[in-house]
Amino acid sequence: MSVKKLFTPICIAILLSSTLSITACGFQLRGYQTNDLTDAQSIHKKQVALKIANNKADNKIKSALTKQLNQLGVYVHTKPITNSNISVIKVENIKFRKYELVGILTEVRIVLTADVSYSINKNGQIINHTQPLQVENSYQYNKASVSIEDQQGQYVRNGLYDEMARQITDQYIALTMPEMMMTQPK
Repeated sequence: MSVKKLFTPICIAILLSSTLSITACGFQLRGYQTNDLTDAQSIHKKQVALKIANNKADNKIKSALTKQLNQLGVYVHTKPITNSNISVIKVENIKFRKYELVGILTEVRIVLTADVSYSINKNGQIINHTQPLQVENSYQYNKASVSIEDQQGQYVRNGLYDEMARQITDQYIALTMPEMMMTQPK
C-alpha cells in the first residue's frame, strides 16, 4: 500500500514537470513564426474593393463575400473607388451547371464556377493573381414524391454561394499573408 501512495505523487510530479519544461523551453509548432503573428493579425486593418456585376446571381455572391470579409474585420468597398492602395477582388463569369442522372431517384450535381482576379497591394507593390474557382454539391430527390418541386436544389445553390465566398476569402488571406508565414521550415 505504501508503495502505491508514494508512486502516485511521483507520477503526477513527473507529468507536471515535463509539461512545464516543454512550454518553458520555447516549444512551438514547425512553420509557425511568432514574430510574424502581428503581421498576420493586421488583416483586420485591410480594405478591399469588390468588382462584381450587378445582377441577381452576382449579388448573392457579393453579399456572401462581403459577409465573409467583414467577419475577418476587412472593410469592404462595394462602390467604385479610385484609391490605388486598396486591394481589389474581381469576380466574373459566374456560372451554374446542373447535371442530372435520372433513375428511380434523380441524382443532381450542381457546379458553380467563377473567374476571380485579385489585385493585392503588398508593401507598395501591386500583385495580380487570377484563378478560376469551382465549388460543387450533389443531392438526390425522388420525382415520384408528392412534391415535384426541387426544393433541395435552391438550398444547395445558396450553400454554393457561401462556399464560393469562403474559397475567395481563403485565397485573399493567403495572398495577403507575409512571405515568412508561408515558408516551409528547414
